[in-house]
Amino acid sequence: ATDYTQLYVKNCYIHTNRAGGAIAYDSKYQQIENTVVANNPGYGVYGYGNAQNGRTVNCLIYNNGGGWVQTSNTGNGNNWLINSTVTKNSGPGVLVQNSNTNYIRNSVVWGNGTSTLPATVQVNNSAFSYTPPVGTGNIQLSLTNSDLGTPKGPLFLNPTVTAGIGAAGWEDASWRVEGTSPCVDVGNNTYILPITTTDINGDLRNQGAAVDMGAYEFTLYQLSLSVTPAEGGVAIIENNSATSGMFAPGALITVRATPSSGYSFWKWTIDGITANKISEFSFNMPAENLALVANFSENPDSPTAGLPSGNSVPVATTQMSWTAPASGVVPTNYKIYLYSDADGYTEPIIDGIETATTFYNGLYLAMNTTYLAKVYAEYDPDYKGFSEPLEWYFKTENIILYTVNLSVDPSGGGIVLIQNNGAITGNFEAGTQLNITATPETEYIFWKWTLEGVTVSTEPNFTYTVPASAANLIAHFYQDPDAPTNGTPSGTGVLLITDTINWTAPASGTVPTNYIVYLYSDADMYATPIINGAVVTSTEYTGLDLSGSTTYKVQVYSNYDPDAIGMSAALTWFFTTEEAPEPPATPLNLTVTDLGGQIKLDWSAAEFTTSYKIYSSTDPYADFAIWVLEAEVTELTWTDTASTVTKKFYKVTGVN
Repeated sequence: ATDYTQLYVKNCYIHTNRAGGAIAYDSKYQQIENTVVANNPGYGVYGYGNAQNGRTVNCLIYNNGGGWVQTSNTGNGNNWLINSTVTKNSGPGVLVQNSNTNYIRNSVVWGNGTSTLPATVQVNNSAFSYTPPVGTGNIQLSLTNSDLGTPKGPLFLNPTVTAGIGAAGWEDASWRVEGTSPCVDVGNNTYILPITTTDINGDLRNQGAAVDMGAYEFTLYQLSLSVTPAEGGVAIIENNSATSGMFAPGALITVRATPSSGYSFWKWTIDGITANKISEFSFNMPAENLALVANFSENPDSPTAGLPSGNSVPVATTQMSWTAPASGVVPTNYKIYLYSDADGYTEPIIDGIETATTFYNGLYLAMNTTYLAKVYAEYDPDYKGFSEPLEWYFKTENIILYTVNLSVDPSGGGIVLIQNNGAITGNFEAGTQLNITATPETEYIFWKWTLEGVTVSTEPNFTYTVPASAANLIAHFYQDPDAPTNGTPSGTGVLLITDTINWTAPASGTVPTNYIVYLYSDADMYATPIINGAVVTSTEYTGLDLSGSTTYKVQVYSNYDPDAIGMSAALTWFFTTEEAPEPPATPLNLTVTDLGGQIKLDWSAAEFTTSYKIYSSTDPYADFAIWVLEAEVTELTWTDTASTVTKKFYKVTGVN
């Protein structure tokens, strides 16, 4: 580069780099202007190698590892630090390591680590927090940022307390100076004005007897107040009792807005944007001109005709309403309050609820109670313009309440609740629909609800209508009984004549009210029950009809409660029947002999037969099911001594 415009850094904010310096240059003719360099671990501005003719102008270099540094190279020289503030760097604030000519002009070097400047550095009109170098117009500052004692501190508006990176508050620090700072009006115009006529913030330099030291020129800014609408009220700056004034940045300003009759203060705005919603507030003057507008809103008229009213308002009433104002500003909404005589109308039951309608749903009234309602009409976007309230009283009817109480049987069997009030008891008007719930505890099962021994519901959760009398509802629970034991018959070779199965009742737990019996066989792989859920109250079942050489599966459940729904696990066992005998053979050689009023039958013995059955019929073609069984004998003869018919037919069958 051959002039300052060819290598130019201007209006930049360089901060929080991970390592090394923020700006490092090794060139001829470079300029860094109006730039903030902060919170970097290395040097803020670092001229290394043979850096020459560099100008650092109107810059703020703070809370870095070091400030403005030039290296020891023999070619390094003629570098300038002009109207800059170098402060709270943990390393040297200004460090020149060569013996060539370099310059520091109109700058503030305060609160840094040890700085080293050889005599060849020309320093003029600059301030230091240690004994300043030799030069014209240099001053020493106190290390405390105070105007007490001699010398004074720089009087920065909001400096960091500690030096180096990561210092608390470094992002919000303000390195402007107060108007009484020793750095004000003591610079030399010739060092800065040929380069620029403004400071780092763009404010004009030389607003006093001379330019200020450092990056910022002490400047007063204008604050002006106005109101809208014009008749809505007045606004004033408390500091000077005027509507405008010139103030230093950081000055504590208090403004106050007072509404006219019929108006309410709304908010302060800046360029249409809300700045504050408090009529009187304080703030620090910014480093710019500021125009604050006090906004007022017109108060609407009061609403009218509040309802409900009278001395016998139904307790079930849930809505209150009113009529909008007949004239004036149309309210944007309404604010509602409701009090009762229970506490002398002191604590609101409804506390400033907002609604845009002329009614409110959500009342929950007590009987025989007087209420005070207040409704305000409001206007403005932030609901701050209030009318006078509409106030009225009303009293609720005196109704009779009946107690509903819930209990559990047995104790510990479950949990019951009236969902309407979240309790197990309550007082309610007759006809009120209550949501009643019952939840069994572990190992218990819900059975039923009763009222004075009469079942009112078999559902755990049901709706109960409150009668015109007290009601004590009992939720009944039960535990499943244990399974029965010791099922018989069992094993193999069970006789075909067996017609009963038995078992033993559970030894402990709930006593079963009955048992449920199932019987299956291997003929269909135990698929279809032969006995399908027979219910018996004893520990046996009679009525078996067994087949030979068959395996049977038995399942018996203990059951408890009068509704027969609480079942145990099943007692299951198997047994196998004996082999079926050979079927009896047919008797042969049947002869009939008439003995004169008696009929004698004779026949030959049949294999596999232990006895014989004799059947008779007057119709040989009749269905055998209606033939008459005359006798069962073991002999091979039988005489019919009671035959009185003229014609009779006989059949003889074998039995084993």
